[in-house]
Amino acid sequence: MKSNKIEAFKLLGFIVFLVALAMSSETGMNLIVFVTTISFLVFIHELGHYIWFKRAGIKIDTFSIGMWTPVAVLTFKNGEKWQFCPLLIGGFVSPQGMNKKFEAPREKGDYWSSTPLGRLKAVLAGPVVNIVFALIFFTVAFMLPQDIVTGTNRVESVAEHSFAANNGVMPGDKIVSIGGTPTNDATSILEELSKTEWNTPTIVKVESPDGEVRSILLLIDASDRLGVNLEAVATGVKSGASLVDASAHAAKVSVTIIPDMFANVGKIFSGDGELAGPAKFGSIVAESHENSGLYGFLTIMAALSLMLGVFNLIPLLPLDGGHVITTLYEMAAKKPVPARAQTIMTWVVGLPLFGLTIIWLLWDIIEKFI
Repeated sequence: MKSNKIEAFKLLGFIVFLVALAMSSETGMNLIVFVTTISFLVFIHELGHYIWFKRAGIKIDTFSIGMWTPVAVLTFKNGEKWQFCPLLIGGFVSPQGMNKKFEAPREKGDYWSSTPLGRLKAVLAGPVVNIVFALIFFTVAFMLPQDIVTGTNRVESVAEHSFAANNGVMPGDKIVSIGGTPTNDATSILEELSKTEWNTPTIVKVESPDGEVRSILLLIDASDRLGVNLEAVATGVKSGASLVDASAHAAKVSVTIIPDMFANVGKIFSGDGELAGPAKFGSIVAESHENSGLYGFLTIMAALSLMLGVFNLIPLLPLDGGHVITTLYEMAAKKPVPARAQTIMTWVVGLPLFGLTIIWLLWDIIEKFI
């Protein structure tokens, strides 16, 4: 009873902390969005493992959402424990007897008492569930009616320190001509910009909200060209795709963006990409919903779910892909990979991975000092 009270107190404290964080600032709310999003994707991932371990006849000791000390624990009559932990960056399913030696006496329901094929299916189930949910999210998104959006010639925002900003272009201004050619919308602006030579002075006429037209000499730069974002307006609605077409497009998009994911990770390590910490991740999810409604929310959720599933299939312990490789070895060699070798491989990969995770979690803070 005493431990239950302590857990209830921890849970109440955790909830109060989340509410206070959400109310404290926009960054706090973005962190809540991040936590909620990641928790859901981790839950369905671990639920995939859980269901297929049970199907293989393997009993579960612990089903955990989050890491660290539990703030809520639910224990069933069969001894199975479900727990909720505050460090919501991961989770795990702990099968009964998984840490026993292969040669040790086995009980019914132990991890090693199941067939290698049954264990292989259970290990693959987590990433597969994430990939399937990504396809579902994409498919539903592509079936939604879409606004037909047209870019205008009105400036929505101006990049800081850009040539446009330095020449007095302000949000609300209209770009009415470039190089003497009238520009009535975003398309015509892009067409005229494509005709100009980079780093060449160009006469641009800008109309302010009060109707005043002024000419400015703008140096078109190769990096940001004009240095402005233009307003977009919805001019109609396009019907969503059929289930078959949406499903096909979802599969195509998923296959297409997987190489981009690894390329972007490579750019981050090479210094050519930008790392998004938890708060920025949350803001991306929130902005996707704000700017594109349900379509934006579903597509960003699909991309994150796909990323989680594919990342876990990397063939290195302690990731699911590493367990797939060791199980396939067991099936081929009729014996498991030695426990000592598995432990060494887990630490060699797991320790740097843990360090990178901590850096990522603190990146929103670290970024302010570098």
